[in-house]
Amino acid sequence: MNKITNTSTKRKKVPKSDKVAIKPFREEYYTDLFSFAITPVSQSYLLKFALEWVSWASDNEDALTMTQYLNLKRLHQKTIDRWALRCPELTQAHEMVLQIIGDRRERGAITRKFDAAVVLKSMAMYNAKWREIEEWRATMSAKVAAAGGGIQVVELERYADSPLVPHKKV
Repeated sequence: MNKITNTSTKRKKVPKSDKVAIKPFREEYYTDLFSFAITPVSQSYLLKFALEWVSWASDNEDALTMTQYLNLKRLHQKTIDRWALRCPELTQAHEMVLQIIGDRRERGAITRKFDAAVVLKSMAMYNAKWREIEEWRATMSAKVAAAGGGIQVVELERYADSPLVPHKKV
């Protein structure tokens, strides 16, 4: 488990001032999976982590998935989700990393550096507009399927030959 929380065993009444509610001190730790040492997580650590994550994504041309950096740091996605609740800057960093990696993947598919079929299947995770288009396509496919299929063959009756339009020899 990556989360250890220390809270006081005695529950004290928390005094409230006129303007600000005072919260009891709560310290969070996570287990560093490189050394198995318990590492404290402060707000400044989260800000530093967010900046490093964005720098890594923008500077590293091999950054192609969101989980690469988390694997490098030996962190689970649930840990990042929990930290993002405490630090809105980490949420912004996550969105920026999504944008950077999505752009890199799309450019790679366009320039044929990457397999476009593989990139197309996962681009909805990296781009909200892309997700909207895929949802629209899915609804259109459902409408076409409900209407009885995509291609309809219509037979036209044959008109008699006229003196203005002679019979075509095949």
